[in-house]
Amino acid sequence: MNNSKQVKSKLIVSTAVLASVALALMIVLVNAVQNKIALTVILGILIVALAAYSVGCALFFAKSVGRESFDKGMSLVAESIPLTFSVLNQQGQAVYCNEEAARMFALKNKQEFLDRLFTDLIPQHQPDGTLSAEKAGRHIQTAFATGRDNFQWWQQTLERKPFPIDVTVVSGEIHGQMHLLVYSKDLRKDHEAKIKQKELTDRIQGVMDASPLLCAVFDDEGNVLDVNHAVLDIFGIQDKQIFMDNFKEFLPDFQPDGKPSFAKGVESLKKTLAEGGCRYEFVYQYKGGELIPTEEIQRLITVEGRNLIISYSRDLREFYKIKDKEMLVQQSP
Repeated sequence: MNNSKQVKSKLIVSTAVLASVALALMIVLVNAVQNKIALTVILGILIVALAAYSVGCALFFAKSVGRESFDKGMSLVAESIPLTFSVLNQQGQAVYCNEEAARMFALKNKQEFLDRLFTDLIPQHQPDGTLSAEKAGRHIQTAFATGRDNFQWWQQTLERKPFPIDVTVVSGEIHGQMHLLVYSKDLRKDHEAKIKQKELTDRIQGVMDASPLLCAVFDDEGNVLDVNHAVLDIFGIQDKQIFMDNFKEFLPDFQPDGKPSFAKGVESLKKTLAEGGCRYEFVYQYKGGELIPTEEIQRLITVEGRNLIISYSRDLREFYKIKDKEMLVQQSP
């Protein structure tokens, strides 16, 4: 029997070690990739899932090992999780947490987190106007009733500065009593990054809309990400989204030099990515079939580590009309 308990205790510890390694690898991957916002969201879900699995394994083995062995294994698993982890009893009281919980709020120790969680670390209201106490109570009831709940939540520092977190709550049995295992991911960096991204996007949009030229933003694969309002007048459409969603329909099959239109566009993007910019003539096609000659001026910019191409299009229809008239005058006797 003792050997069996020792084996199961080792399994709990092994689970903690494996969780630590896997989670560390995920964090390294997040830090290594440039487009961190999207990847962080995806891996955040995986981290919570792995954390829940790790603690779930600990709870499973806990039914056959002693309280001391379980508590040791549970502590190792909880401290390996790069998330705030806490345990609530059936009365909704916090009875356990890891060191990350204290670090998230810059507290002295874990006990301070347990003592102040529902008094000083939660704002009176959530952003939707709901009383935090009422909303927390509903989520606790849902988790106990269904076994799991996930939601966005706002905490606050001791200085009353609110910040967002992502919360996953899972019910589980500990020492014969049902408890809630709460995993909280700090979203402050994600929130700040989104605010900066929006500010930058708004500034870029402001510059684009102030331009009298058609201005479009492409990613490095040639997808149209945005376009200014000049597109409405040039192509006679009501909504710029029509141009963004149906970009290829505004291209003739071939350019005047015989190259396929889309291939020439991709060629110019590659040149801009390699050299930082380029200038060339390009022909678009009006929905009715009329060709629209333009001069394209492209520039490479980097936003949050991501390469984007801004393309300015100067409508050359009037230029060619004048040029054709001059040629006719020159040819006339």
